[in-house]
Amino acid sequence: RGDALSNDNTFLFAWAKQNPGYTVGVKNFGDQDVIAPAVRKDAPELLNWLNNEIQTLGKDGRLKQAYEKTLLPVYGDSVSESDIVVEYK
Repeated sequence: RGDALSNDNTFLFAWAKQNPGYTVGVKNFGDQDVIAPAVRKDAPELLNWLNNEIQTLGKDGRLKQAYEKTLLPVYGDSVSESDIVVEYK
């Protein structure tokens, strides 16, 4: 068997789950990068709205609900929610 490298743990976790006999040995390495929306510099109202909306979705549990509906069925108990989702509180 060989070693492997992935630049996105979400893909790596799913691949390992779908391929018996493979495991993820290192769940985090280096700085954490997140997938995030981008807003033009000249749109501060949109930026403020988006930041507030992300905080609201985290506080009211909708980010957790989205994880449970879309990602939990893929990863099951092989990965914890905190390995994938950044919780906004």
